[in-house]
Amino acid sequence: MIGNLGNRLQNIYANRRNYAATAQKIVGGGRKIISALGRANEFASKIGISNPQISGAVGAIQQYGSPALDFADSELARVGN
Repeated sequence: MIGNLGNRLQNIYANRRNYAATAQKIVGGGRKIISALGRANEFASKIGISNPQISGAVGAIQQYGSPALDFADSELARVGN
């Protein structure tokens, strides 16, 4: 039983680059979503649709989400090497 767990942990450790690369792709998708939200919010404002609560939420997502994703990406890049 212990040997089996050890083998599993070795396999996970050996595959960490693959896991990190997959996670980086997910982080990249998150960046695209945050960017799309910002563009949609700008477009809505330009055509006269304005909601301060939505604008505030999008601004908060951009303000806090982007740096969090940047940090996650840099950590995943470090793990993947």
